[in-house]
Amino acid sequence: MKITLKRLALATASAGLLTIYGCGGGGSGTAASTTFSGVAATGAPFVGGSVVVTDATGATAGTATTGADGSYTLNFDPAKFTAPFVITVTGNIGNAEETLVSVQPSSGNATVNITPITNAIAALLSSSGNPLDLVANIATDKANITAANVGDVEKGFRDALAANMTAMGLDPATDNLLNTTFNAKLDKLLDNVKIEVTSSGEIKMSTSAGSAVDDLADTGTTPAAVKSVTLAKGVKPSAALAANLPAAAAGQTPIGIDALENARLAMNACFALPAATRYSAGTYASQCANLATASYKHEGRTAAQEFGTTAGLIADSGNDGMVFQKPEILRQLSATPTRERLVVRLSAKRADGQMRELTTVAENNPVGYTGWQLVGNQRDFETFVNGVAANRISANSPASNRYETGLNLYVGDSASISSVVVTGPGLTTPITLKRKSGCDFLAIVRTSDGTTPNCASFYRVRSLLTSGSAFTPPAGSAYLFGSQTDADITAIQPLDLYKFVITKTDTSTLTYWNRLRSRPLTVAEMAQVKYVDFTAATKALMTTATLYTGGAKPTVAWTVPANAPRPFLTYFFHANGSDRTGVSFTSTSATIACTSNSDCAGSGLYNTNLTTTGQYGFQTVSRNRFDTQIFTQLWQ
Repeated sequence: MKITLKRLALATASAGLLTIYGCGGGGSGTAASTTFSGVAATGAPFVGGSVVVTDATGATAGTATTGADGSYTLNFDPAKFTAPFVITVTGNIGNAEETLVSVQPSSGNATVNITPITNAIAALLSSSGNPLDLVANIATDKANITAANVGDVEKGFRDALAANMTAMGLDPATDNLLNTTFNAKLDKLLDNVKIEVTSSGEIKMSTSAGSAVDDLADTGTTPAAVKSVTLAKGVKPSAALAANLPAAAAGQTPIGIDALENARLAMNACFALPAATRYSAGTYASQCANLATASYKHEGRTAAQEFGTTAGLIADSGNDGMVFQKPEILRQLSATPTRERLVVRLSAKRADGQMRELTTVAENNPVGYTGWQLVGNQRDFETFVNGVAANRISANSPASNRYETGLNLYVGDSASISSVVVTGPGLTTPITLKRKSGCDFLAIVRTSDGTTPNCASFYRVRSLLTSGSAFTPPAGSAYLFGSQTDADITAIQPLDLYKFVITKTDTSTLTYWNRLRSRPLTVAEMAQVKYVDFTAATKALMTTATLYTGGAKPTVAWTVPANAPRPFLTYFFHANGSDRTGVSFTSTSATIACTSNSDCAGSGLYNTNLTTTGQYGFQTVSRNRFDTQIFTQLWQ
């Protein structure tokens, strides 16, 4: 199971506006009006995000929509609403929809930023450890949101991040991370500091420039570990953590994503042109001719394959007017000044609302070029590992409904690959992947007979029936399941290494190392994830009486509860393969066409009376900003 919008995607986005200067504190409040203003951003701004201010009684004091730079301003009558206040923003960053939380302990005009740092502060003020619960639990948790408590927790983050703040030009003694007027320095801090809060209250922190490791080459030597910090629920950060949150390697200045602003502007200029102008008969418009270096290679794709002709982005008329957003630095590879290399996620929004994404590598001054250019990871094959949370629904046996968590061990299908062996945290034994007909990715091998019975790259490390009872995997698919404990899962750290040993059909081998950005979930965390749900009509397609039998293209429909990540992919898994289609954030349904497998009848239709061997199922794919994939699965 895979996120392939990456492949069709592009986004040299330095999207969104690099100087995200918010509307400062103060504003035009009068005695009868209080103004809250600030910026909602993860580094990339929330564009069109929904901001809601909730008061101590649970009443909504005000709402606003963020601008193109992530800024918001709202006014409310202080006589009608009571401090403290909880401020939330919900919106999408690339393909991920996210809700972040901030707090304001007192009334009066204020700058209140909403960022991953404020979200972590809110987590430490929430009795559950989940910042999203502050609104629902405001009646009791308001006692925690005092000026003294907020100030103490915020100071803890400044102490832990002091070296990073200083490197960005901020003063850790005075620049409050909640209420300082948003500026380019704070923006750069968010570009380089990664903070994730789990639903159980665990806080995970790492820095980009401070742990630069160039680990993309084919090598059997284990790359250096990347420093990170994991705080258990309720544990406040402090200066003692600073050693594991370094600002930069010796002699290096931390990089802000504004380094790629010229690339973002160039991409917007290119896609402002109609497709026929961007590319015609092998010739690119001048605005589109230099998207990457001539030697660009990313996961086996050349610049022409990634960006050009009908297989890439340039000639696709569906991408007309596509707008590139501010990209995100995932981590820094090289610590060599003036020759730095970054892993970046580039995101763009199409006119139809669909997002296009590419995680790739940018380099400063590659040989023969000046400035930052896209160079790709220079790998021959596409591989990655993601944490997964899944809600598996059985249309005909609700008692077997369950939550699953684990790792998506993804290798893109290639005729040049014979097999891949993956080892790493959470995998008690090596996992072997091989090609399977009808799948566009390699499938996990059943160890008992060496076959690949299912289109599956999702290895489950923990499963639990939604009733709370233990789940026993069926014999035929037990090879897809591990039995790790919560303690095993929480021992997995951000940026842990997974070794992919690729054996090619010519018997030669490659060894790639991939880093996990976010671990699988514990039992408690699985149940707290917000999953989309399938409509009754879609569930009926998988019931015994009306099981989908082909002859057409199935339409899958769903609903999205509050704070649930919205799908960007839907799948139809069937006996002879799997098919998928991308969807926009506003979509609540998708029609899935058959492509390149033996269940296809042509023109995207499925054969009538599809074979009943094997299982049939629909799946939506969402993800959070830390690449945890969220699956909702409906099976017959």
